[in-house]
Amino acid sequence: MLASKYQLPRFVKSKAHPKFLKGDTPQKTTAESLIGLLPNLVGEPKEQVEQALLEAQELSPKIGEGLVQLLINLCEFESADSKTAAEQRERVFDQAALYWKQPDPQLSTEGHRHKIAASLKGLPDQWEEDAGHLLFGDLPSNQRLKSSPEMSVQGLLDRYNLAQAQGLLVRADSIQLEVQGHENIGQLLQMLKFFGLLFEIKSQTQDQLSIYIDGPTSILETARSYGVELANFFPAIVNLKGSWNLKAPVKVAGKSGRFIFECSQNSGFRSHYPQRSQWSADRLLEVVDRFNQKYAPRLTADCTNYLLPLRNNQTLLPDLCLKSGQRKLWVQWLKYLSPAKKQWLLSTKKQLPANYRILLKGKPANHQTLVDQMAPHLVLFSSQLTAPSLKKLLDSI
Repeated sequence: MLASKYQLPRFVKSKAHPKFLKGDTPQKTTAESLIGLLPNLVGEPKEQVEQALLEAQELSPKIGEGLVQLLINLCEFESADSKTAAEQRERVFDQAALYWKQPDPQLSTEGHRHKIAASLKGLPDQWEEDAGHLLFGDLPSNQRLKSSPEMSVQGLLDRYNLAQAQGLLVRADSIQLEVQGHENIGQLLQMLKFFGLLFEIKSQTQDQLSIYIDGPTSILETARSYGVELANFFPAIVNLKGSWNLKAPVKVAGKSGRFIFECSQNSGFRSHYPQRSQWSADRLLEVVDRFNQKYAPRLTADCTNYLLPLRNNQTLLPDLCLKSGQRKLWVQWLKYLSPAKKQWLLSTKKQLPANYRILLKGKPANHQTLVDQMAPHLVLFSSQLTAPSLKKLLDSI
């Protein structure tokens, strides 16, 4: 993802076109230069790394700066311990204050750092030359480059193109997505769960799926976080095999109306996501592992890709299946809520199996009425899932 100042979309009539680098010679040359420079900057402060990369790029400022920011975001920086740095600052500043109060008329104008350090114990020998990192190493600009990413020239250009499209999707009202192929359909539904997106299936056959995905403007809480998840979802779409088509109306600050961003498998985007046979969120895999370590074999938990069909072309997508002997509980984790999703929950309440629970993350003051209306199927969580909380759910049926 890139900050808005590095986004360079064009708006022609009613269409939104993200900036797309086709990989001409100057672009490839600059990308190669930036990638090749990074290993030589290991150990340098982040501020200096960024400045060196900016001086090395030879494209138009916004494109070159965008490539630099992508690389910076992919680098690993090492931060000094915040507590140690804060204590070190306090010691040095206190001693410096005493130093400047000395009534010594012979006080030299040179070597102040050395004289202050001489009156303190425990400072590293090189602190005068490296004061910025030693005293302010907990600040982002002074973090040291620990390692540079393994990145190909084409890989960097592909990341740039994806980031330009993601910048539009962060502001999308919604996404209309159509996919072809049985394999694509199953994987797409997994990905929607993985990124916690809210969606409605418009039509589905064995080999075709049309879905409507809510945009961040529809979300009742944490809309910005949802927008980031929606943008992160885009490279996963690009990774689908076969035919797909995406349309998204986008609201642009300072412009009236909506602009349509449209792309397909033929638009030239390439994903950096690895191919996966299963999409399950790490947080769910972790809680499943803890649950089984704590309670198996009497109680067990598994991530699931099972689909529970409802009437009117609707489908339940549980994330977990909890078992205790012959008892089984389906669990769906609902990270975000929109007015449309709220209405969907109420409309499907009578169809929900008795052993189905939907876990909603949010504040009781905002959702208690809905929880009461959906009882016992909707359970409110104010924090992350834990193994004991899942056991409590299973014990309650």
